[in-house]
Amino acid sequence: MSHIIAGFVQQQDQVAKLMLALQSAKFDEKHISAFYVNPPGQHDILPQGGDRFDSPGTKEVLTGVAIGASGGSLLGAVLGVVAIPIGGPFAPVLGAAAGAHIGSLIGGVSEMKDKGQLEVGGENVLRQRKTGMMVAVCVKDMNEEVEAIKIFISFGALDIETSVGKIVDGDWSDFDPLTTPHLVIQKPLQ
Repeated sequence: MSHIIAGFVQQQDQVAKLMLALQSAKFDEKHISAFYVNPPGQHDILPQGGDRFDSPGTKEVLTGVAIGASGGSLLGAVLGVVAIPIGGPFAPVLGAAAGAHIGSLIGGVSEMKDKGQLEVGGENVLRQRKTGMMVAVCVKDMNEEVEAIKIFISFGALDIETSVGKIVDGDWSDFDPLTTPHLVIQKPLQ
């Protein structure tokens, strides 16, 4: 495993110029990588697509569905009993089914969390990587790290981060887009 400095750039020509500047500063071309980071949820890590089994912010939805379905079926059955003269003997059953369905929808939606709200597991509060072109370089020591960061800054890199991994022949083979980035410098989009 190597120590890696990486940053996002917004334009393709910045990628090429940044990579040339790193090579000019004596960083090995084989240990420099450039690639596109897809938006969250679109990394195609799982066989069925996507990158997580559960979306952040939805971990408590099943509890809401269960509570909503039970409450809705009870209310629907009560209303169905009242509607027996109109709907016949099946009105309580139909009322319970309709109430369970509507209640499960309301309960599920009510338990979804917005970005930053507390939830079990807390994935929706973790910082995610920006979407766009990332350039990364292996560094051997603190002096190379400082030099790489200066070069990234001079080319307008956003969200410069530090990581560990393997860049071999220009490919960061063990890059995981889902890990929380360890930012050295964070710059907003302009």
